[in-house]
Amino acid sequence: MIQPNFFDLLRFSILALLLANSFGCGVKIKSFTNPVMALTTLRPPSNLSDGLALGDHRIFITTNPYGGIPGDGLADADAFCQTTAASAGLTRNYKAVLSDATANAVDRITSNGGSVYTFDTLGVKKVVFNSVPEMWSAPTINQPIYSETSADMSGSAVITGSNTNGTYYPEDCSGIGGPTAYGYGNPNDTYTQLLPFAPWFQVHSGEGTWLHDFNHGGMPPIAEAPCFNPYPVYCISQ
Repeated sequence: MIQPNFFDLLRFSILALLLANSFGCGVKIKSFTNPVMALTTLRPPSNLSDGLALGDHRIFITTNPYGGIPGDGLADADAFCQTTAASAGLTRNYKAVLSDATANAVDRITSNGGSVYTFDTLGVKKVVFNSVPEMWSAPTINQPIYSETSADMSGSAVITGSNTNGTYYPEDCSGIGGPTAYGYGNPNDTYTQLLPFAPWFQVHSGEGTWLHDFNHGGMPPIAEAPCFNPYPVYCISQ
């Protein structure tokens, strides 16, 4: 048997009220909510930009590494995030989750009052943090391991330039022997030579860290990773 849908039931209810009113019984039609207003109220909200409700934030890892321009710093990284988001059809304003000597990520990223979400390979929205302030103080609820197109970026190295609390992490490659040297197992040997952002963070699931995990599990994230290589960045909507 065919089941009536919501709009069939709504039309039937309005017709019944009209008939009842015409025979002098039931509720007067003027006391019934305007059917157009009722329909608008009952419909779920639409056109939520980037799959988010007002106040919420979307975070992703860039598919492409951020090469950057020496000296352009955070503004150039933010522009890279914006271009990356637009290429995936995202329309909100995005910033790079990065710190450098001029600014901390914790001070750069503003809160709209909502939660922080990522979208998995099936396009399912997953909460990463209940709020932006929790980004700098609480473990992740779900790891932000997906790109702007919802591709799984597990195993990638990401540059953040930040400690776990979102403040600038100032160490660089200057003391480890040149542009292709790698400080195996030494969390102080990260790179800021080409770009003023450190450290690396290896993207992985199942743990609550996400900003500063250079020496994850006693191993560097990528063996023999050159100090001068560009890496992806985290981007978050504002």
